[in-house]
Amino acid sequence: MEHKLHAPEGVKDLYPEKCEKKAILRESLLEVIRRYGYKDIETPEFEYIDLFRKEKGGISNGELYKLFDRQGKCLVLRPDITPSIARAATRMGSLEKFPVRLCYTGNTFINHYEYHDSSKESTQIGAEQIGITSEEADAELLAIAIDCLKKTELIDFNVTIGHTDFIRSLLKSVKLSGDIREEIEVLLRGRNYFGLNEILSTLDIDPTIKRIFHKLPNLTGNISILKEAEKYVVDDRGKKALVRLKRVYDILSLYGCEHYVTFDLGMYGEHSYYSGIIFHAHTYQTKKVIMRGGRYDHLLGRLGKAAPAVGFSIMIDELLYALEKQKVPFETSSTNMIVYSKELLKTAIYFATKLRENGKYIEMIQISGTHTKEDYIAYANQTHAMSLLYMNDENVISLTNLETQTEKLIDISDKLSLM
Repeated sequence: MEHKLHAPEGVKDLYPEKCEKKAILRESLLEVIRRYGYKDIETPEFEYIDLFRKEKGGISNGELYKLFDRQGKCLVLRPDITPSIARAATRMGSLEKFPVRLCYTGNTFINHYEYHDSSKESTQIGAEQIGITSEEADAELLAIAIDCLKKTELIDFNVTIGHTDFIRSLLKSVKLSGDIREEIEVLLRGRNYFGLNEILSTLDIDPTIKRIFHKLPNLTGNISILKEAEKYVVDDRGKKALVRLKRVYDILSLYGCEHYVTFDLGMYGEHSYYSGIIFHAHTYQTKKVIMRGGRYDHLLGRLGKAAPAVGFSIMIDELLYALEKQKVPFETSSTNMIVYSKELLKTAIYFATKLRENGKYIEMIQISGTHTKEDYIAYANQTHAMSLLYMNDENVISLTNLETQTEKLIDISDKLSLM
């Protein structure tokens, strides 16, 4: 039996219709980001493994796709684009004087058992602002992310905002061994409150702190939840986190974006390099996050040049899935088809060239003896073409409007009627 090759588990081929939708979506979102003054940057799809080590806030070693160069140095397919942008930014001289605004698109690769039956390759677009530590910078990135999602015409979406310092202030208030703290942080990132409560029940810590941890799943809601959360602040660090969130919300109101946000004080961020505000977005028809981001003020310092930073990434594949499920229409390019006999090749190329110069998308197909005119019309309908020019006569062209399914005959010398 012949062995047929297929794509490896966790990755997939993307065929023309969906590929075009994805390209249109990606470019339209990048254009939104560019209008805020962000400039494109491109970084390699593979990097040295050191960039993603756990101590730099990266993911675990087992989740990385590894390869080796000719010198035996270990490389990885990037699981996250932000560290790559941060690495590149440390080499930008302008960073020392002025903030840097960067945008990007690219793919990430994560080899994780939780991704079984779903993609291990993800396309993202995103923005990073480096060099400013203010609430205004946080709000700008959130406003851009919300503008991007509005641009897609999603029927409904919500951006949830939290702050890592609210939880870190709780963790700092109790004495925990390194291993226990790390285990608790993993549970918090995964929102595994059942597992968290199990661990807390075995620890000899202040009952008040335990009650606050138990309360975390309920500290969600609109702006009023920040006032409620003040009851559970244990130090100045936690208080400052709430003050900053309120200030960011006030600035978002100036952008007209406040209606899209809620707060969740139990959020802890997917990556350990997050150091302040964190956020993600959901919409209905998909359970997965369609956008995530946050502040990472210490990552660049670990890479050689200290600078505050905040950014976000939009998961294009998840967003496209949601848009299709919500039946949001896409304006894709409309192809026109020229079907011609071998003898009329010169004429067909002439018309195709002129039509392309006028901005039309033209596909040319030479007539085969095995297909009828009706076969070509059926194929054109199948590919969602707008019209079909059938050229099998030296004097007359058949022009079929595939939207109205009407046909008219045009004298081949009347070039203007086809332009």
